[in-house]
Amino acid sequence: MLKTIAVNVHRPDVLINYPQVAEAGISGFRATLDLSKVIDQQDQLTIYGILRDQSLVKMAEVTVKLASDSSTVKIPLPQQDADSGVEGIQLKLQRIQADLERSKVFVQKVKTDLQNRTELNG
Repeated sequence: MLKTIAVNVHRPDVLINYPQVAEAGISGFRATLDLSKVIDQQDQLTIYGILRDQSLVKMAEVTVKLASDSSTVKIPLPQQDADSGVEGIQLKLQRIQADLERSKVFVQKVKTDLQNRTELNG
């Protein structure tokens, strides 16, 4: 992790599109990172959001190319796609929740199987 960035930049466009979300109007972020000591000339940079429950959501992946003079370079984030934004995050969270429920069922089956085997052998 290079840096944790607060989400506190005003985003009236997000507020217009997602008025039902409490903090949509301040859902942006901005940061300056010195990548010259972290990467060579070109590398991939992945940006994750950390949700309130501390889970990670991949927000963007961008290619960073450093200038030879190590000057500051602005990196535009990719346009929102179907899996980004509040609705995309909600869909991802629903998928994660479904996966978690399936895992819980599997773990319970394994526990029951182990108990049954212990009872048969004991």
